[in-house]
Amino acid sequence: MLRLKNDVYYYDKWNQNGVTVAFSTNKGGVKDIDNGNNNIGLQIENQKEQAIENRKIFANKTGYKLTDFVFAQQKHTSRICEVFNTNKGQGTIDFEDGIDNVDGLYTKEDNIVLTSLHADCTPVYIYSKDDNLISIIHAGWKGTVNQIVYNAIEKFRKEGSNIKDIEVFIGPSISQSNFEVGQDVINYINEIDYLIDQDVYKKKGNGKYLVDIKNINKLQLIAAGVDQKNIDISDMCTYQNDKFFSYRKNNKTGRMIGCIVKETK
Repeated sequence: MLRLKNDVYYYDKWNQNGVTVAFSTNKGGVKDIDNGNNNIGLQIENQKEQAIENRKIFANKTGYKLTDFVFAQQKHTSRICEVFNTNKGQGTIDFEDGIDNVDGLYTKEDNIVLTSLHADCTPVYIYSKDDNLISIIHAGWKGTVNQIVYNAIEKFRKEGSNIKDIEVFIGPSISQSNFEVGQDVINYINEIDYLIDQDVYKKKGNGKYLVDIKNINKLQLIAAGVDQKNIDISDMCTYQNDKFFSYRKNNKTGRMIGCIVKETK
């Protein structure tokens, strides 16, 4: 499902339609004292230069210009924002310049590289080939329980997309066996009607649970009208795989970048 080339994973299913989907690793790039190699996040101010250099390296590896990339500030919201050519370059070298207070981006325009940063949270890539809409979602547990991917599908619906034909790829993120949460998160999950009687968490003991965040996002997509056969899910776990940064494993860690772009034919 995923192809590794030059320390970048690619999802090739949509290539024939001119859509590139990529996800970085913690290999290659330049090193900083806090995060090791290839951190893409700009949040740590004294490592900003290294992160910008790693962004340039990633752009070069994937064949795009960094000035074509668009970044959001990502604050674990459930908000989605439409992106235009005028947004190109936002957030590329300055975190505060990123599109504020959203965790999902979508566009109808070609040659815009939509991005999302991750270190266990779930990257969700959405593609509607009938009208050339693409989207990328940063789905942490807060965004997930507040139904960010459902909101994204509603944006596609309002744009006139045929939801049954939409295709989705849920990328590498933390697996259920490593995603421990407390009762507060379970309370949110229990309030979502389409998750009732679904096997999305199990008790671990001492008031702790293990949650299948990828499956919750899948069920959310189905509830929004996406056909189950059009949803691919990566089995790669960012906690277990040493090619990825993991906040849950290391706490102080870097960020990978996920991106999606639709090229002009």
